[in-house]
Amino acid sequence: MAPQHDFPAITFAADWRQRGLHPRDLSDAVEQGQLHRAAPGVYVTPEVWIEQDLELALACYRTGGVIALLTAAVRHGLCDASPNAIDVIVRWEAVRRPPAGSLVSVHRSRNPEALALGVDQFDFHGLQWSMTSPARTIVDLYRIDTAAHRQHALAALATHLRDDGDERTLRQYAKAFDCWDALRPEVEAINESYARGMKP
Repeated sequence: MAPQHDFPAITFAADWRQRGLHPRDLSDAVEQGQLHRAAPGVYVTPEVWIEQDLELALACYRTGGVIALLTAAVRHGLCDASPNAIDVIVRWEAVRRPPAGSLVSVHRSRNPEALALGVDQFDFHGLQWSMTSPARTIVDLYRIDTAAHRQHALAALATHLRDDGDERTLRQYAKAFDCWDALRPEVEAINESYARGMKP
């Protein structure tokens, strides 16, 4: 019988080899139900395997990008979309296509602010990942693939304003990404509807 190991929440095959341990130990642990293979070279314990943020953290780890657009909007509770893939914004030169075997939709950007402005950092069992804030997520929905995101962008904006989201920050990000002209009339219309006690 294969030896039992005390595996951390997330195990990387490369680190395992550097410690002088045999790669077969990881395969045995998967067969015994001690670990799950979450991605090439990445293994997690059964407790981590069922956590909501595992796929998001892995998408960031594998692309070096930021969770954004509909994926971020759903995660923030801004709309009820059902994205077919995890939306990730990456540096233009970093990733040409999604990692093999992953359900990731890559949006490349030449603007360094796309991976920094309005981006929140998170820790997932030692694995760092990032996602656009609610205000930044709305701005992206209005500026990236606008025709496809139109319905969800409006829903996200209405939810944000209804829940007393920070309008000043929303305006700041929209101006930074040169799309305030598209947002402003809708912000005004939604605020006016709420002021009258109407549903936008």
